[in-house]
Amino acid sequence: MLAVDPNSVNVDALYNKGVDLLDQGKNEEAIEYFDRVLAIEPNATDALNNKGFALANLGRYEEAAGYYNRTLDTDSNNVNALNNKANALASLLELLEAVVYYNNNDAFVMPIHYQLTTVTAIENTPVNDSDTLNEMIKLYDKALAISRNDTIVLSNKAIVLYNLAKYSETIEICNKVLETDPENVGCLYYKGLALDKIGSYEEADKSKRRAQEVDPTYGGELINKGPVSVLLRSAI
Repeated sequence: MLAVDPNSVNVDALYNKGVDLLDQGKNEEAIEYFDRVLAIEPNATDALNNKGFALANLGRYEEAAGYYNRTLDTDSNNVNALNNKANALASLLELLEAVVYYNNNDAFVMPIHYQLTTVTAIENTPVNDSDTLNEMIKLYDKALAISRNDTIVLSNKAIVLYNLAKYSETIEICNKVLETDPENVGCLYYKGLALDKIGSYEEADKSKRRAQEVDPTYGGELINKGPVSVLLRSAI
């Protein structure tokens, strides 16, 4: 962490510079500025959350989860940190699935020792662990109890519900999001997938076609990267 003289530094300027760098995709540089803020104000929740966001952008999900936890230790109702922490769980699960896939052995299990606040640990976790997905739902629900119309959190919850085969709930949440955000591509696409699963094929095709109109690459991203890649994280 960079040494800082608190008498000679404008903390807001440091934080804003970090946010600007984060917006530009310069994650490592952004982290340096958030570290400078945290050297002066160790419990600055915006800096803690955004450092976690930058770390997750770099694929450092264990460290990111630690900063989301620190945010929640200070502000247990921080909606952005709750959302991001749930997505860190998703990323850890996807990493596990990739290891299993590339080892080409269905019985292979990778020991992971990521200590998280809500989940004691993900250790010897099998592929498609519904327990992890359900823990994500709990975090999203806590965020929604604070900010019930947050479309990012609602969209993420809908995607996870789809992966839990809860298709009617997926459709219900997507409809709620689409009332206020009719071009929400995630909800358009996953509503279509869920409608397919319950046999409403005409409606499903309409919803998926609309998603393709909004973002022609969206379906291809799902096929190539897997559903976790479309979860949205929250920077401030």
